[in-house]
Formats: sequence, C-alpha cells, structure tokens
Amino acid sequence: MQAALDLANSGYYVHMVEKSPSIGGVMAQLDKTFPTNDCSMCIMSPKLVEVGRNKNIELHTRSEIEKIEGEKGNYQVTLNTTPRYIVSDKCTACGDCAEVCPVERLDKYNMKLIVRKAAFKSYAQAVPNGFAIEKLDRAPCNMACTANLNIQGYVAMVKQGKYREAIKIIMKDLQFPGVLGRIFPHHCEQSCRRLEVDSAISIRELKRFAADQVDSNDLSVPDIKRKDKAVAVIGSGPSGLTCAYFLALEGYKVNVYESMPEAGGMMRYGIPEHRLPRRVLDAEIKNLGACASGCPANGLEGMDPCKFLRMAALSMDEEITKHPWVWMCSMCTRCTYICPMEINISGLVFEARKLWPREERPKGILGSCDMALRNESCSAMGTSPEDFRFVVEDVLEEVRENKPEWEKLEAPIDKQGAAFFLSQNSREPVTEPDEMVPLWKILHLAGVDWTYSCSGWGGEN
Repeated sequence: MQAALDLANSGYYVHMVEKSPSIGGVMAQLDKTFPTNDCSMCIMSPKLVEVGRNKNIELHTRSEIEKIEGEKGNYQVTLNTTPRYIVSDKCTACGDCAEVCPVERLDKYNMKLIVRKAAFKSYAQAVPNGFAIEKLDRAPCNMACTANLNIQGYVAMVKQGKYREAIKIIMKDLQFPGVLGRIFPHHCEQSCRRLEVDSAISIRELKRFAADQVDSNDLSVPDIKRKDKAVAVIGSGPSGLTCAYFLALEGYKVNVYESMPEAGGMMRYGIPEHRLPRRVLDAEIKNLGACASGCPANGLEGMDPCKFLRMAALSMDEEITKHPWVWMCSMCTRCTYICPMEINISGLVFEARKLWPREERPKGILGSCDMALRNESCSAMGTSPEDFRFVVEDVLEEVRENKPEWEKLEAPIDKQGAAFFLSQNSREPVTEPDEMVPLWKILHLAGVDWTYSCSGWGGEN
C-alpha cells in the first residue's frame, strides 16, 4: 500500500492487484505489532482510507496475475479475476445480504476458528467497503442432476427452515417437487461429497419434506408477457405438463389434450397410490395453472385466480361466498385467456357473486347498481338520457372546432341499423367527458359502424 501511495503521489497511475476481496494482507489480521506493541489496525486504517480515495490508484480485488508481456516501460498484464457477484459501486455495506444468506463458510480472516456467511466482508474496516459472495465450483450433485437443479441452493434453504424459498428454487427448473421427492431414483446422491465421510445427503427426501411443508395454493406465478401464438400439447404426462407449464410462462396459449379421464399420464396410471398419493399429484397438477399471471387482483386478500378455481372445484361454496376477492376481480378475462384448459374463471367469479346475500354485498356496488336500475340510462351516476346526449354532442362539437383533422369525427346516438352498440362508463360523461374521445377516434379510424343509445348506455353494471 505504501509503495502504491508513493507512486500515485508522484503522478503515476497505479494498478493494485489483490487476490482477496479486500486489501490489507496479513496485517489486517493482527492485533498488535512487534516490537512496539502498537495496534496494527490503528497503523493501517489511515493507509486503507488513503488508498481507497486516491484517484491515481485502481484496485483489482479478487484478481491474480496470469501473465506479463512486453518490455520495460511498456508491459501488458493479464489478470484472472474472480467475480464479486455484488456490484461494489452500488453496495452500501449494510450487511442485509449476509443476514439472509443460508450458506455458512469457515472464516479465513479469523483463521477458520469461526464461521461466516458466503456473502461477506473480510473485516469491518475493509477496503473496498463492500460485500462479496464466495462461490466455489459447481456441486457434484448439481452436475449429476438430469434436471440441472440448484440442489445446494434448496438444501441450504431447507436447513434454514425456509421451505417456501426452497420450493421456489426447485420450481425454477422442476414442476413436481412433491412427486419426484417420492419416486425419483435420485442418482445425484451417488455423487455427493458427503460419501467421502459417511453417507450422502438425502437430497430426494429433503425435496419431499420441503414440498410437504408448503401449500401449493400459496405459490404465485410470475408476470407473463402474453403472445398471440397457441401451442397444442399432446399428452398430460410429466413431460407434457412440464412443457405446457414453461410454454405458458413464456406467454403462449397452451391447450393440453389427454385421452385418459384425468391428467398425469404414467404418474397417475403407472405408479401405485401407496408410492405416489393422488392428493400430492392432484395438488401439483393444479398448481401448474398460470392463470394468476397478469391478474390485476392477484394476491389481494391472499387470493388469486388459480386458488379461486381450486376452491370452486372443491365445492367450497361457503368459503367463496365469504371471500371479498370476488368483488375485487375486474372481470378482465386475462386468466381465461392464459388458462391452459381455457376455463371461464371470470364466469365462475360472476356466479360466485350471485351466491352472496344481497345485504352482505359491498355497499358501493349495491348503490351503483340500485342507481342504475332507477334511471333509464342505466347510469350508476344517475345521469339522465337528455344530459348524456347534451354532453356527447357538446364534447364532439368542441373536438371538431379545435382539431380540424377530426372535423368528420362522429359520435352517433340512437343510430338505426348500426353494427355495434357502445356502452360507456357512467363516471366519464359526468366527471371526465374528454376521456370518451380517444375511443371515438379509434372507432372512426377503424371505420366501425357504431352508436350510443340514450337508454341503457351505462355499461359498468
């Protein structure tokens, strides 16, 4: 460090190479220095700070020199750098990563007398003042796994009691943790390094244990960017269902065709129930539904379309009629579109609403419905047909006058023989009349033959 500082202060640009995550070397590990018995960190800390702040010094941590080429005054040095896996410029050294990290390693800074987390900072005053993640080579079990599972990851989560996180890690690559935790031949255990000591880690049993601790109904599906293409999957065995699931996550509309009465293939019809309980198989097959993806009401009150569908399939009418989620659903039909089986989930929500006693329904919705029934416009705001006509004609006239390019824009009312009848949100003519115009423009550009009606134009109910 002193040599680098002397050169930097002399005007040279210095590259400091250090194989550990922080500079300081052995002196950072010492308590006192010989012969004065001074505090080593007290001596070194000012130099650490000065090196870290000097603009003429560039630190290359976790790096080793691979080769040096060139001649005096013109060297080219090739470094072999191990990633920190944490961006130093963004790391605030808060230590939150180390708190949640499930992996423990022997602490080299403390001569391996204690353990630390795989996400670590060498010592409190370390420069660079940031954390790094220690990663070794790929685990033998991971290399032996035919599904390329992050086995060491979910085993560490199980060790920490974080079963939900363990299942999330598994389901990134494998959609049947409970099933395969019971029937898979577990070749990966034959490659376990623990065999060199006594016996292999029970990888398969840990997968089964984690799956049994997590309710599949609580597992959410990530957001999906939908595509216009559809895919047909023939057969609902493990490969077919896995294929359908990952295609659905990619945004494709998937239809699964199965000749047998129930899905599952050889998992259902080739494996006896004492080896693979049907309740486990059914739960994981139902969990493959991606219908919760993109749902505006997903997760509200602990419910999503997939969970609602399961409750309906189990005839849990009492629970459905007491759960407020059915009134939070916007009836947008996104879940129906993405459902691999094309189940009309929004239709089920509509039927579930009908099961609610009138006095228990949300007062706001009851009020708007009652108001809509009391006026000819069916408007939840109570807008009369005359007022609606006046607003539409007034807004249309204003657009034509202020925007000559839209002088031929139409907003017909009670037009005879029109191909489409357009309803309208009751709030817009009253509080946001300009919000009606964009749809008029779209219909005009598309050449649609449409009309409003003075009666029954209120559309939200």
